[in-house]
Amino acid sequence: MRDLDVVLDEKLPADRVVVGGLDRADAVAAGAPHEVARRGAFVALDHVGLDDDAHLTDADRASLVAELVTAGHGDRILLSSNAIGTAVGQPAHDLPYSYVSSTFVPLLTAQGLSDEDVQRIRVANPRDLLSVR
Repeated sequence: MRDLDVVLDEKLPADRVVVGGLDRADAVAAGAPHEVARRGAFVALDHVGLDDDAHLTDADRASLVAELVTAGHGDRILLSSNAIGTAVGQPAHDLPYSYVSSTFVPLLTAQGLSDEDVQRIRVANPRDLLSVR
């Protein structure tokens, strides 16, 4: 949150800021995803598919996405699988690039997200962030 304070104090537009790692269990326990979204920055859940002690499970990630959408922050969510293969010194984390679409999206629809919600999160949000203004 301090890093977000710094960039916002420097007058960067909040809708051009991405805060990553917000699917870490400690970040969620501190309420960071909701606070980041409330302040207008993008909430990056960038470890979809990773199942370890430090991060949420995919089921909990999907619940978090549903909570954010219900709270009116569906336009602040970004998803990625961080499909990095195997990093030196780390256990293998070799997900297919299609993991978010093929495996995680069905969890979102099971949480009650509409096709429109999913389309906004997967297409419109990245487009809005990356569009030249």
